[in-house]
Amino acid sequence: MSSCNHSFPDPFPHGSIDQPGDCRNCGISYQEARAAMTTAADELRAASVRLRELAAAASTDRYGRDTSTWTSHHVNERDARLFGPDRVRIVRGGSSGPHGRGVHPHLAPEHADYIAAMDPTVGLALADWLETTCISLAASTHPGWQ
Repeated sequence: MSSCNHSFPDPFPHGSIDQPGDCRNCGISYQEARAAMTTAADELRAASVRLRELAAAASTDRYGRDTSTWTSHHVNERDARLFGPDRVRIVRGGSSGPHGRGVHPHLAPEHADYIAAMDPTVGLALADWLETTCISLAASTHPGWQ
C-alpha cells in the first residue's frame, strides 16, 4: 500500500479523462493507483465473506454435531451454560478434580445471553445484509465517491 497522496495532472491538453498521466509525487500510473484502491463496496464484500466463514465454522462442533443455533441455560444467578441444538455444549473443557470431572465451564449469564443472541444465524443474516448493501452501493455509487 502506497503512502503517497497521489496527485495526477489535469488530463488536458495531452491526456484524457481515463488517462490523466502519472502521479506527480511517486510516478505511479493512474490505472495502477486505481486498481490498488479499495472501495466501501469492496470492504463490505470482504466483511460479508468473513462473517460467512465464521458462521459456517461455528455451525458444527469438532465432532460434526449441529451448533447452528445457541441457547443459554442459567444454572444459578451467577452462572450459565451455552448449548447448541440437542444440548450440545458450545463451551468445552475446564474439568478439574481427581478424575478430571470438576466444575463445568461456565460464563456469566450476561455473556451467555449475548453469545446466544449472536449465533451463526445472526452472522448469516448480517452477511446477507452486507452483501445486499455492497451490491446496491456498487451499482448506484461511482467508485471514486465511495
